[in-house]
Amino acid sequence: MKKILTLILFLSVLSGCSSSSTISLDDYLDVQLFGINSKGKAVVEVNPDLMDELAEKTDLSLYQMNELFDSIAFDFGDKQSTLENGDLIEAKLAYNTEFGVKLVMESLSLEVMGLPESMVLSQEDLLNDLQTDIIGYSGSASLNFNNISENKLIRSLNIEMASPEDNGKLANGDRVVLEVRPSVAFEEAGYELKSDTVEILVADLPVLMTTTEYITQDDLVRFYEMGLDFFENRLNNVEEEGLPIEDFDIKPQGLKTTEMRYYSVEELREALSNPVMTHVSVIHQKGRSGWDGTDYESVSLHLTFHFDFLYDGLEMRHLQEMLVLQGPVMKQGKLEEMDFNPEYYVNSGFINRSGYYHDVYFRELKSQFNENLEILEIDTISLLLD
Repeated sequence: MKKILTLILFLSVLSGCSSSSTISLDDYLDVQLFGINSKGKAVVEVNPDLMDELAEKTDLSLYQMNELFDSIAFDFGDKQSTLENGDLIEAKLAYNTEFGVKLVMESLSLEVMGLPESMVLSQEDLLNDLQTDIIGYSGSASLNFNNISENKLIRSLNIEMASPEDNGKLANGDRVVLEVRPSVAFEEAGYELKSDTVEILVADLPVLMTTTEYITQDDLVRFYEMGLDFFENRLNNVEEEGLPIEDFDIKPQGLKTTEMRYYSVEELREALSNPVMTHVSVIHQKGRSGWDGTDYESVSLHLTFHFDFLYDGLEMRHLQEMLVLQGPVMKQGKLEEMDFNPEYYVNSGFINRSGYYHDVYFRELKSQFNENLEILEIDTISLLLD
C-alpha cells in the first residue's frame, strides 16, 4: 500500500562553491516518509546515478567511489523516528571526506504531513506487493515470489512458505500458505498486520498428458501434417551418401542383426511423400537429471509412420520412422498446441522391421540410452485397420 505524502520543501542555498571535486547532490535525492503519526520516519534515498558523475568528475577508483557513496548519510535530529504531522525538520548531510571530494546540497527542510493515524496491512495489501510466479506442470510446480513494495518497511517483512517441502509438488487447486513476520523497523513505525499469513491459489497450470484419452481426431490430423513437414525437411537435407535406413532382422535364437544402407532422395521421395501414421504412443517416465541429480517427471509423444518402399526388386514392407514430440501438455482438458519446427525434433531413424515400435522396443531404448530413466506407463493408439 502506497501513501502519497505531501512534502513542503524550503530551500536555501548553503554553498555556492564549485570546482572539479565539488558535486551537487540536489538531482540525486528523494525524501520519503514512513510510519504512522507520532512514529514517523524520514528517509533520504540517493540515486545510484550519482556514481556516473563521480566517475566523470573525479579520479577515484571504483572501490573508492563505492566507499564514498555508501558513506552518505542524513540526520534529521532527535525526532528521527518519532515524527508527527506538523513537525518541521531539516536534514544534515554527512559523508566520508577522506577522498577529497566535496558533496554539497541545498538545505533539505520539510514539514511532515500525511502520516496516517494507523496502518494495518490486509492479505489483499500484501498480495498487491508480492510478485508471484508458479512454474512447471500441475503436480510438480514451484512457487517463486518476491516482495516488490515501494515502501521499504513493507519490503522488510520476512515472508516464507509455511510448508517449503511442498514446493516442487504444487498442483492445480492447491492453496500455498505464506507466513509473514514483521521486522523490528516495521513494528517501530507503528505498522500492523491484519493477518500473519497470505494464501495463493495454484491454478491454470498445464497438465502433463500421460494418456492418449484426450487426443482427438483433429489432433491426429495435426500430428499427420507434422509428419509430412518433418519428412519433407528430411528429404531436403540429405547428406551426400544418402538417407540411412537400418535393415533390422531377428533370428530364431533371438539375436538381432542390423545393416545400415543408404538411399538417395530420388529413390525415397515417392515412398516418403505418402506415409501412413500407424501408432500414437504416450510415454510417461521419471528420471534423474544428469546436470544436478534432481528427480524429474516427463512425457513424450511418439508418432510412428509406415512406408512401403520398393528398391531393386527388394520390397521393404516394414519401413518405419518415429517422430518424438517432447512434453505434450493439456489445459482445461484439451491438448495444447505445440510449436513444431521439423528441423529440431528428435527421431529414431528409419528402420526396416516387422512389427511397430512396441512397448518392448521403447524399454530397450530406455535401457540403452538412460539407465536413470524409468518408464511408468505406455499408452498407445493403434490406427491400423483390422
